[in-house]
Amino acid sequence: MKGFEDLKKGKGFSKNSVFSSSGIIFFVVVLILAIFVLSYLRDQPVAFEESISGNKTIVANTIEPYFCPEDECSKKVIGQINSANKSIYVAIYSFSMNEIADALILAHNRGVEVKVIFDYSQSKMDYSVDEKLSDAGIEIKRSDGSGLMHNKFCIIDENVVMGGSFNYSVNADEKNDENLLVIYSEELAAKFLNEFNEIWEQSTR
Repeated sequence: MKGFEDLKKGKGFSKNSVFSSSGIIFFVVVLILAIFVLSYLRDQPVAFEESISGNKTIVANTIEPYFCPEDECSKKVIGQINSANKSIYVAIYSFSMNEIADALILAHNRGVEVKVIFDYSQSKMDYSVDEKLSDAGIEIKRSDGSGLMHNKFCIIDENVVMGGSFNYSVNADEKNDENLLVIYSEELAAKFLNEFNEIWEQSTR
């Protein structure tokens, strides 16, 4: 090839060389554009397809994934509870962690509306904090449907949803392999709030 022959003769690359300056410039421009596009896409909201209602999409501005025990999920939950200004709605299967219960009580005491739905069978366990919350003036219900109330989600100020496999227990926080997603989306929060209200109305205890 002529470019390599020129190089051997000490002439450098010719304008017809495979590695011509115009080719290098083109490559650099493409690389810069690719970096720009990837950076732009990374900062865009994430859209979820809602399978139940067709092609409806739900936009989440930010998603924060955490994994227990290494990410100390209870601290993420408590941090969100402490940031609440208006409302906290919790539907949780197993709830025995006093630190999270204390954070909910503090939120209630500063005027935040707090409601918690427990699974009925789990609320009967000695370690459950349902009575502790009720005694503090927090509205609670114990779901007594035909199956388990196996949800594990929390809605903060109707614009943040926390959910995943993480129960509010020491084992979930310190021993088990669990996950917790913190999702910032008013639209998604509205969907979860509808589910919360449905379970709340159906729970009689």
